Amino acid sequence: MTVLPAGLKEIDPIGYVGIDFGTSNSHFAYCDVKALQAEPIRLGGASSQATCVLWKRPCLGENEVVAYGTQALQEWSVLNEDERALHVLAAGFKPDLVASEAARRSALAFLRKAYLEMTEGGLVKGIGATAGVPVVIGVPAEIGEEHVAVTGQLAREAGFGSVTCVAEPLGALAYHLANNDLNLQAAREGVVVVDFGGGTLDVAVVDDTGLRQPWGEPLLGGRLFDDLFYQWLLDQSPGLTVKPHDWLYVWTSSCRALKEAFSRHWAQMGPGSKFQFMVPLVDRLVPFKNATVAEFERRAQHYQPSREARAHFHEVGGDLAQLGLSPINLFEWARAVLNAGASGLTFRRVLLTGGSSDWPFMRPLAAEAFGVRPENVLRSKQPELTIGSGLALYHALQRRLEKTRHLLRGHKPTRRQQFEQALDERLDNFVTEVPQAALAPLMAEVEPLFLNWYNEGGSLDEVEKQVEQVCQAAGPALDALLKREAELLGRDVLALMRHHLRQWLAEHAIERDVNAFLPAELGDAVKGAGVGQGVTGQVAEPLALAFSGALAALVVTVTLVLKAAILGTMLPLLLNPIGIVIGLIGAAAAVVGLGGAHHIIKAHRWGNWPFKGDLRAMWAVLSEARLRQKLAESKDAATAQLSSDLRQALAAMRRQAVEQFDRVIDEVIDDLRVLEQLRGRGA
Repeated sequence: MTVLPAGLKEIDPIGYVGIDFGTSNSHFAYCDVKALQAEPIRLGGASSQATCVLWKRPCLGENEVVAYGTQALQEWSVLNEDERALHVLAAGFKPDLVASEAARRSALAFLRKAYLEMTEGGLVKGIGATAGVPVVIGVPAEIGEEHVAVTGQLAREAGFGSVTCVAEPLGALAYHLANNDLNLQAAREGVVVVDFGGGTLDVAVVDDTGLRQPWGEPLLGGRLFDDLFYQWLLDQSPGLTVKPHDWLYVWTSSCRALKEAFSRHWAQMGPGSKFQFMVPLVDRLVPFKNATVAEFERRAQHYQPSREARAHFHEVGGDLAQLGLSPINLFEWARAVLNAGASGLTFRRVLLTGGSSDWPFMRPLAAEAFGVRPENVLRSKQPELTIGSGLALYHALQRRLEKTRHLLRGHKPTRRQQFEQALDERLDNFVTEVPQAALAPLMAEVEPLFLNWYNEGGSLDEVEKQVEQVCQAAGPALDALLKREAELLGRDVLALMRHHLRQWLAEHAIERDVNAFLPAELGDAVKGAGVGQGVTGQVAEPLALAFSGALAALVVTVTLVLKAAILGTMLPLLLNPIGIVIGLIGAAAAVVGLGGAHHIIKAHRWGNWPFKGDLRAMWAVLSEARLRQKLAESKDAATAQLSSDLRQALAAMRRQAVEQFDRVIDEVIDDLRVLEQLRGRGA
């Protein structure tokens, strides 16, 4: 039975509901965990709803809610004058949840009605406090903890059950990755998400690790532009009056429709054209004529809140007093907000979302503020769907990430075992081939010296001199051989690690570059000169240091074990003349910097050999066949001893390589990000 990690339930949620609870409009979406596809929940048959509630006075309980969403605006528009006096239209309450009890009451009523329509209408199965479908509700990235807590609590009280608040920019990033508007590389490098909505200008730098830094302005949003068009409408229509109980409807519905129509006209017809529109007020249509972009820009550069706007903000707990009485340049204010938090951050793209991001001035303004090219400023094609759909998708991806990490950790021992087997095969070749390669050329030169002495006679002192000359000449070659083999081994071990890591990544469809975790080469590290220039990645330096410690010393290690092996096979000279060969190799060790062996050999005074002048006496003691046999036996013994000692000397390197491979796998697992679970759909 598979044991799931702590916090991972045996039964997965079938899906997640995402809620973009906006100031002007709200959007609800559902994401099936298996399909990883977020679809709008069409409340009232629409993909988004105006964030409004129509109350009967005194607006205190659920029974006094007449309608919510876009339907609330419709119901208000058909009430007669006397009926409107008995009702209250609440809108734009999201930014004021902390300061205003009325705002919290309206938010709860709105969310409760949405929950009931989902459940009673069968739009989402399994949602609610006891049903088990989790809900993710978006919050501006820069708001305080109290606002976040209130938002989550209201959603739970509305009936949504398990509720998590997530920064809205994360939802925007997930949505655009899933729709191939961005790729994962851009996400890793950083994206500035600008959520310019009805109530706030919310800005954050996000990447595949999550939210890096948020900032923004809770007052600067579409509501101020609604008020700008409200004042513009009044200026175009002398004598037009709006009754106090109608003002919020006109501001929220009529002037917002006027604003959005003007923005669309600007985008389609260009800034030089004139704009005409019939504004639907409560009981009549009012013409709005000959409006130009130049006039809009002048008004935006000299904006002052209307008396009605100041009164409304004060009523719901907002504070426009900080804006003062002097005209405000809304463009410069937006530019200053965008600039406020970007210093020192790295990013490659800017993503505009939220209803107010549709303004044609936002793309060039954002490009200038963030110092990027206009083509690197992307705008959501359906800003009303972005946050809610992205939030539902983001949490489904987070669930998949938990399961993926658990699965990968379960498969890690198998891959480690495969790497160990391949590593052992390479080390077996090394401890077999290196001793033979080191001894063979020396023995090829030394054996003829002994055979010539055996057949021709002469002084062993002279043989010693000849052996020393061979040692002197072979020293540099032996040193080069050992260093070359050590470097080859280091490269091969690294290549094995990279090969098995690449296979493991491919098996699990992890789209990461091996170079991010292991260097392409160790460079000077294997020569003991420190970390090579080619070493890159998050765990490459410890790997290079491990090879630096193990491989750079291997030349010395091999020479030492050669000396130990040869001296260990030395026999009394009278019984085994191959002792001179042993001394020869010891002398080779001395040549490459391991002094001492040469003096050990000189302790045996070869000039006192008793059969120096009588070859027949020597042949009686030692036949040529016996001499050749002893030479071969000593070579085999030295080779075996050297192989054994080499294996022992390499044990630490083997352990380091296996431990490092294990750490690399853990690093890959820990480095996996939520958005990478899109499995290449955004790559």
